[in-house]
Amino acid sequence: MAETTDKKKRGRPPKNKPENITEEKTTENKKVKKQRDLNEEIEVKCIVQGGLIYVTSQGFEIIWDEYGDVNYIPYKELIYMANKYKRFFTEPWVIMDEDVLKDLRVIRYYKKIIDYENIDSIFTKTPAQLKKTLQDVSEGTLRLIADRATAKIKDGSLDSLKKIEVLQQELKIELI
Repeated sequence: MAETTDKKKRGRPPKNKPENITEEKTTENKKVKKQRDLNEEIEVKCIVQGGLIYVTSQGFEIIWDEYGDVNYIPYKELIYMANKYKRFFTEPWVIMDEDVLKDLRVIRYYKKIIDYENIDSIFTKTPAQLKKTLQDVSEGTLRLIADRATAKIKDGSLDSLKKIEVLQQELKIELI
């Protein structure tokens, strides 16, 4: 007795691929961005009046005593700072090179930023220019400007009543 049994193959059926087609890989001229070294020391400047303290991922404290102080922080710590303590960048409390801010993906918080190197130059503007500038900056920057204005009024270098009036209106504080 010759019985023919058709055995069914288990699994997926084979894909029907034409045999004569070769796959061509196209290479595009993509700009490959060089990855930053995680241990690279980055210059980080405090832009807060009165100082600032940051606790690293290992529990060490980095202290900026006053406005303008600089500390060098490893890039991997800045990644940690950007992820865990985003307020350092949203306020902004610190500033560094623009390419580092882009790499950390926090550049958007610095869009309406003024020149922190010459923050006092804001007080040389006309009252109308001063008002426009104050309407465009972040909340953290407004606090810094308020602190700087208070210091300049105390030392006598800011004495224009019109400018002080504009500062009081825009900052919503009493300076005199």
